[in-house]
Amino acid sequence: MWHRLRWRFASGEHRDLFVKDPDRYTPQYDGYCALGVRADAVQAGAGHKDTVDPEAWAIVDGKLYFTHNQHWLQVWREGAEEHIGQADRDWEAVKNLPAPEIVGPPCAASPPTTKVALRGGGHWVAVAPQVPLDAEGNVVGKDDMAAQIEQVGKNVRACLDAGGATVKDIGWTVSYVTQPAEFDKYADLRQRYFGPPSPDSTVVGMPQSTDPDLLVQVEAFAKIP
Repeated sequence: MWHRLRWRFASGEHRDLFVKDPDRYTPQYDGYCALGVRADAVQAGAGHKDTVDPEAWAIVDGKLYFTHNQHWLQVWREGAEEHIGQADRDWEAVKNLPAPEIVGPPCAASPPTTKVALRGGGHWVAVAPQVPLDAEGNVVGKDDMAAQIEQVGKNVRACLDAGGATVKDIGWTVSYVTQPAEFDKYADLRQRYFGPPSPDSTVVGMPQSTDPDLLVQVEAFAKIP
């Protein structure tokens, strides 16, 4: 046990190395998202603790950092030195915030949708990337971008409801799409499900996903008291 967590190792040798110098091996910011710790990472006063993807990591100057997912890892990498310097300063305030709350069903357990307390007050409901699957796990709207946007929108709305938020609370989104030009054609439909366009929103072109029938995924962030 270390910092109220149970640590597991591949061997007794590795465990002993950790015991001798845990700070050398443990992730920065208690393992929370290295970009989210920054109070101004996206919006002023928004420093927070959030869950991470264990595959979204980097080692800089011998220190281990995790981020919320692969997209945010790439954003973080583009200015890693600056992000680290600011997050190191902001961590003194952020470390005392509550841990993120996992929003349960109907949201999937992985990647998790979370409710996080913000340094500047209030909370975000951070909806994990939603895909166009129905309640039975079937793809909706094969080869139909509009139908997939609508199903993703319904899934995002369900997660918002579970976290105590609504579409009107969405501040911005990150949309991962295989056909950005096709996705752009449905601005009205997107506004219906994800709120008015925001300068902070991003559309990320992604290669064909592991399931070739999935054309779009949307991650949403909603601000609530």
